[in-house]
Amino acid sequence: MPVDRGRAAQRPAHVRPQMRPGPAEPVADECTRARFERVLTTLCTNARGDVHLDLAELTSFDDTDPVDTAAVAALVRAAELLTAPARLVLHNPPAAVVRVLELTWPDHQARGIVFD
Repeated sequence: MPVDRGRAAQRPAHVRPQMRPGPAEPVADECTRARFERVLTTLCTNARGDVHLDLAELTSFDDTDPVDTAAVAALVRAAELLTAPARLVLHNPPAAVVRVLELTWPDHQARGIVFD
């Protein structure tokens, strides 16, 4: 069963610490990169419109791995799962996420990733 119990298509997806994509699994409390990627994949696969992510408090995974190119690559892969014209809208992204996207994926807007 999907992490969000099939509700992703019914609401915008906001992912931030203290919020859950569904009633069963927290996203960022003790979040691992694998869980982050699973949640992103589920949200973007099931979305029928823009997916909104609030990344204000995202700084690391399990307080060990900094947000790095691999974590940002997960955002890019997730955005590629969306059906156009849907976009992955990043709210309050950490400076590291913005920097990596702009340097590594300068075409991030064409890939469907925008900042709000």
